[in-house]
Amino acid sequence: MSTIAIAAAAWGAVQNVQPPLPEGEGKKILETACTVCHSLKEVTKFQGYYARENWRDIVRTMIADGAELKDAQIPVLVDYLTQTFPKNFPDGEGKNVLEKACTGCHAASDVRRFDGYYGRDDWQELVRSMIANGASLQPDQATILVDYLASVFPAPKPATAK
Repeated sequence: MSTIAIAAAAWGAVQNVQPPLPEGEGKKILETACTVCHSLKEVTKFQGYYARENWRDIVRTMIADGAELKDAQIPVLVDYLTQTFPKNFPDGEGKNVLEKACTGCHAASDVRRFDGYYGRDDWQELVRSMIANGASLQPDQATILVDYLASVFPAPKPATAK
């Protein structure tokens, strides 16, 4: 009986082990500014849920709640969180088009670098340029792909005056 209890405790401990975070300036900021109030587990549990815009909003909220960050640290932290804990691609026809049409030349995750920077018109232009460079997409597939990218990675919101 005690063997089962020990095994269960060991299994639970293994389940709570966090993989090491990638090194970099963003990690330093995360460890100094965020872990004052939160455990790393509190941050890492959002793996797969948030896009750049969401991470940016969370950082802004934490600053409003008292997190101490310099203005220059904000984009570094947002980039780090976005790259380290990327949003999963939602299933659907757009994901299928992305995986079939784009992954011959690119990793599907490469589109994440445009997250928070591209609006629908930018995605449209990027898809047009990829077709001009040989991407095999029919017009209806291109529309599906642009709609998908614009919904998964929305354009940044304009800054509001304070």
